[in-house]
Amino acid sequence: MDATKPPIPLSYRFTLELEFVLCLSNPQYLQYLAMNYPHLLNKPTASHGSADIEDGDAARFARYLKYLYEYWRTPAYVKYLTHPGATLRNLELLQQEPFRRDLIRPDVIGQLFETDTAQQPQTDGVERNPPFRQGPADDSSHGSG
Repeated sequence: MDATKPPIPLSYRFTLELEFVLCLSNPQYLQYLAMNYPHLLNKPTASHGSADIEDGDAARFARYLKYLYEYWRTPAYVKYLTHPGATLRNLELLQQEPFRRDLIRPDVIGQLFETDTAQQPQTDGVERNPPFRQGPADDSSHGSG
């Protein structure tokens, strides 16, 4: 089986990848990954060479996330997602190294929750927050000059 092609729907690999991308729609799961598997989300700070970085866990995981995003967003596969908005949004955000790095921050997880709430149907008359927008990290602690 070619690992670079999407799996056939309802195959064992399809089921595993579907369950995984559905987990990625959950901000608490993303926080769990950030806290327990930081080596998957962040490149090492010190390395013996650039080849180590390109073949490291974080680089391989980033390529896997890109592969998942590329095919789960197609109409043939998106129909299997129970929460396509959150799943695809998180897969898209996970393409960005700063987002993967910042997942350890509770405020980032909080923003994801707020975005999910904002995108739910408004049947209770409560005004929701605007969609998640990733901005630069708060630089106020660094001082200005």
